[in-house]
Amino acid sequence: MLLHRYKFLKDQAMAMIMKYLSDFNFKNYDLVVPIPISSARLKERTYNQVTEMLNVMKVDYQLILETSKKNRQSDLSRAARLNKENPFFLNENVKDYDFSGMSVLIVDDIYTTGVTVHQAADIISNLNFQKIDVLTFSKAQHIWYNEIKKKGNI
Repeated sequence: MLLHRYKFLKDQAMAMIMKYLSDFNFKNYDLVVPIPISSARLKERTYNQVTEMLNVMKVDYQLILETSKKNRQSDLSRAARLNKENPFFLNENVKDYDFSGMSVLIVDDIYTTGVTVHQAADIISNLNFQKIDVLTFSKAQHIWYNEIKKKGNI
């Protein structure tokens, strides 16, 4: 019963997320920037879920960030993520642009600890954007999963 309730809530949450994303006005931003994944991760997965979602929604985006990240963030503890060197860097072709007065939206698939989007924003802030916002498709909530797991329903 508890697992059924969890699945219902998860499906309901996904429907709310999709509704919110379909109503979201990406045109309020001068630039939409997806969080990149490493070439090794892209080869393993064969797609970047953030750019795929933006493509489906027909949102124009710019790949101004690159990453040297090798480990999966999900394999690291919060403390390890906080102490890790920033894996992001600017794509060579944007370093000389002046983005003063412009707004940027950083897009990621999931907000777990916030380290990823903060590291990306830190790098992007060097481009003098007036406004930097973040949009994630979901936020990790381990409480429900852990409670259900404890009760033996998973």
